[in-house]
Order: sequence, then C-alpha cells, then structure tokens
Amino acid sequence: MENTSQGFHTVTIHKVKATLQGEELEIFRRTLRDLSEINVNPVTIPRDWNIPQIPNLLAAYERRIEDEQFEMWQNEMNAENMKDYYMDRDKKKSKKR
Repeated sequence: MENTSQGFHTVTIHKVKATLQGEELEIFRRTLRDLSEINVNPVTIPRDWNIPQIPNLLAAYERRIEDEQFEMWQNEMNAENMKDYYMDRDKKKSKKR
C-alpha cells in the first residue's frame, strides 16, 4: 500500500518481498523472522528521503558506555599520577632537609 496523504510514498514490506527471488527472498524472510523474535518492527524508508541508514541504537549505547568507562579509567589514572607526583615531590623535599 502506498500512502500519499502526506506527499510521500511508503513502500510496504509486501512490495519489497515481491521484488525478491530465490536466496535473496529467503534471506529477507529470515531477517524478518529474526527481527520479529527480538520485537523489532522493520520499516522501509523511501529512497527519495535521502536517508542512507538508521543509526544502530544498541551500538550507540555500547559506545556511550565504553566512552564513560574510558573516562572513568582516565580520571583514575590522572588521580594516581597526581598522587605519585606529589608523593615524589614530598620525598625530594624531605631528602633536602
């Protein structure tokens, strides 16, 4: 079914399946089943919208967690380096006395 009520055409999954044959069709069906198993509703995006891809939210989440973990590690390393610096400085001062 095409929806033109808002000035754009929506391509349905049914239309996409109708254009595929053989192994491509089986891969597409398998992908739809896999998506259904994880409760993801597949959508098609018309080419004239010029959207090359939808960002992967899970990957974005994982990158954010990794960035936060790296920042925490970096802060710990900075704190440790500062502690070492002041301890070394204090040792040098005590030796001079």
